[in-house]
Amino acid sequence: MAKIKFSKKKTVIIDDDKKRRVYTHKKKITTMAGIKISNKKKKKKKKKSTNVSALPSYILYLDGVPMPVPPAKFDLTIANRNETVELASGEQVNRLKSPGLTEIKVDDLILPQQQYPFANYPNGFKNASYYLEKIEKWKNDKEVISLVLSRVSQGSLLYDTNLDVTVEDVEEKEDAAEQGDDVYIDITFRAYKHWGAKKLVITSKSKKHAKVVKKRATKKVKSHSYTVKKGDTLKSIAKKELGSTSKASDIYSKNKSVIESAAKKNGRSSSSKGFYIYPGTKLKIGAN
Repeated sequence: MAKIKFSKKKTVIIDDDKKRRVYTHKKKITTMAGIKISNKKKKKKKKKSTNVSALPSYILYLDGVPMPVPPAKFDLTIANRNETVELASGEQVNRLKSPGLTEIKVDDLILPQQQYPFANYPNGFKNASYYLEKIEKWKNDKEVISLVLSRVSQGSLLYDTNLDVTVEDVEEKEDAAEQGDDVYIDITFRAYKHWGAKKLVITSKSKKHAKVVKKRATKKVKSHSYTVKKGDTLKSIAKKELGSTSKASDIYSKNKSVIESAAKKNGRSSSSKGFYIYPGTKLKIGAN
């Protein structure tokens, strides 16, 4: 039989066999079959805050043109060409082949129609049509362009993905309700492997010995100086002055002391191997 008691502290106690409930103004304790559970609010443990600036970010250059909003993520796939072969004994072996062409897919690349404070415009604001026209031209004219994807963490360059590529698939997406005026695109690139005809050169009168020489287009560049402008990178300078972004490391090696000195004058301990360069810096370009 249940009993109800009122205490001086305005506590109501209900006893019924093995069940008992106690209510007070300050706290509530529930006891069932001798098990006591308190519902006092537990102090929440403070979650360790993540330093957003410590997370790596990307900088994407297409043919020397920096994209205004770097991709949040991308997929890089190296095509597999290995084959599994079954022997007469019934066993299987793996026939190894050279890998196929690398494919890079970037989803939801943002091309803003207005200038955002978080976007990158080293040469001034450009709307979405500027970038779309360039991408369309590269595709229609069958151009081989340079793709440079730099990983940066806390202001320091981690490493680059640097490839000559062709534009494969482009999908333009617009959704006024979700995206406003901005344009989003999904774009796929495929690595381009330079190739050409080979020339057979006879090196002996007996014609017993011969060597194969691959023709290469060589471009001799006379030694000259270049003054860094706002928005320049070593890769864009190498592309413009020497014809290939792969020459950026040569420019850095030749001008290391000048580049590092400029970085220190601008408050940095180093240039991160030429990642940070500053307008007005004079660089030596071309032959020694």
